[in-house]
Amino acid sequence: MFVQFSLEVTDEFERSSSFHGVALTGPSEADRQRFASFKAKFFQALVDNLSARFTGTESLFQNVRVLQKANWPEAEEKRILYGDREDIDR
Repeated sequence: MFVQFSLEVTDEFERSSSFHGVALTGPSEADRQRFASFKAKFFQALVDNLSARFTGTESLFQNVRVLQKANWPEAEEKRILYGDREDIDR
């Protein structure tokens, strides 16, 4: 269904630069650059976050054990930040 809709939009846009009578325009060059910058920053933030959590001599299993619910603290106020690097050994 989505593929059919996508093809319909593409076909009508190529014929008339519109869809159901609404004029469609592509992003400006400034919008493209802004999106590219945002995308690069987003992916760099993901890489930085994962790198900070999974570097050093600790094993991967030691780092991901914070994801196992059985290891979570019972007190809600301690669970809020549980999993940050300083809480891994607690």
